[in-house]
Amino acid sequence: MLLRFLKAWTVGFYNPARAVSIIAELPAPYWALLAVGIRSAATSLLWYLPQYVAGRTPIPLPYLSMVPVERYYLFLVWFTPVDYFLVWLLGGALTWFVFRLGRREVGLGAILSICGMASLVSGTALLLFDLAVRAANWELPRTLWGLLHLALDFWYYAITITGFRRVLKVPIWLAVIAVVATFAVGVPIAMLFMRA
Repeated sequence: MLLRFLKAWTVGFYNPARAVSIIAELPAPYWALLAVGIRSAATSLLWYLPQYVAGRTPIPLPYLSMVPVERYYLFLVWFTPVDYFLVWLLGGALTWFVFRLGRREVGLGAILSICGMASLVSGTALLLFDLAVRAANWELPRTLWGLLHLALDFWYYAITITGFRRVLKVPIWLAVIAVVATFAVGVPIAMLFMRA
């Protein structure tokens, strides 16, 4: 099973349809739980911990005034897994609700599996992009950085919509509505807590 998991992760970068078929073979949602855990640990340890150690402070300033600005990245080292798991579970539940409104009976575990693996693939692309920008010492405007992140989320859109369509047999229009609804919930949560 571990090899299937790793294959789904790597194949997801260049063939979302093949990745979806591999994801469908994995027990739901256990491997997706691992996927979200890997993504959150990698982001915490490879992005936020080095930011804290380097003495950087977040820009724009965080909305949470109870955490000192100079320790906000340390806070994110521990809070990132909470945020990622929360967004994953809320997004899955919202997707399930949208499908129910569309009169589709789909199990929550299957939805969470597709969303979790899609999050790992797109999260890997985002983290590699962020690390490359930091290594090159580029200073991108925050708006451009956010737009580039949105574009890099292509993998998330491709894997989830393909998975909902092929594995769960959901019409494409309903799959697109579910993904848009998920982002309408997930992006504000991320904007509230997360900082680059």
